Amino acid sequence: MVDRAFLSAQAHPSPRLETNSIMNLFASVRSMGLASIMPENFLNVLGPMQGILAVPLVEPHVQHTVGLVAISREPLSPLITALFAAAKNF
Repeated sequence: MVDRAFLSAQAHPSPRLETNSIMNLFASVRSMGLASIMPENFLNVLGPMQGILAVPLVEPHVQHTVGLVAISREPLSPLITALFAAAKNF
């Protein structure tokens, strides 16, 4: 998704770090002077961090579709049932 956004913006970044850990991203931004692209809601969860500035990315507009998958069995667990119900209301 990020690669498509860069392609759409005709930007060619040179990544210095790739990780699947949000905490690793925050630590690397702070300790190595890097920048990162991450979902805004992570800042809401972790709260304000001294020395970290969030800049909303508005162009290009990025949109993607995600899916929810569960094993097909009856009955579904209450947790899976609630997850599907919440996803339908999202």
